[in-house]
Amino acid sequence: MKNRSELSPAIKVLRWLALAPAVILSVPLVAFPIHWVVVLIQLFGQARDDSMISIDGKTPLAAIPPEIMERFAYVFFFPLMMVYVAYRVAPSRKFPAAIVVAIMWGMIFGGATTYSLSNAIVSWGHVLCATALGCAGVATGLFIVYKKKHSEELKCQQEVG
Repeated sequence: MKNRSELSPAIKVLRWLALAPAVILSVPLVAFPIHWVVVLIQLFGQARDDSMISIDGKTPLAAIPPEIMERFAYVFFFPLMMVYVAYRVAPSRKFPAAIVVAIMWGMIFGGATTYSLSNAIVSWGHVLCATALGCAGVATGLFIVYKKKHSEELKCQQEVG
């Protein structure tokens, strides 16, 4: 694979143009496996022996309603994946691109939360949990790309030195 500085200007422009669609398309690509993990947890979540902690004959994860579990998983993994995809697709200034995507997600999430609360669509408890999970997803995504950026910089320094 070519180094970032070796990319042609046309490829750099195309990668910047592909950034927004790639970030947006990462959301349904993450939603599919999350849905199936939740389905499998519900399917295989029956407590089978007395030594296991159970709630109404189910394991603790299977006792959570699947809609709630799926929505909370979406709130955590969507921003994480969006930040990571922005970092991977951007041809240069990768970490700032990831930060911009994180900020944009926060603005959209804040607007959606405000709308939901003002129209009494969701409860405060769900909003607080979703906000905590969303912030944790953004922080985890930024931490992952920061570590990746740091390891790439160390690798470049070792190659030069």
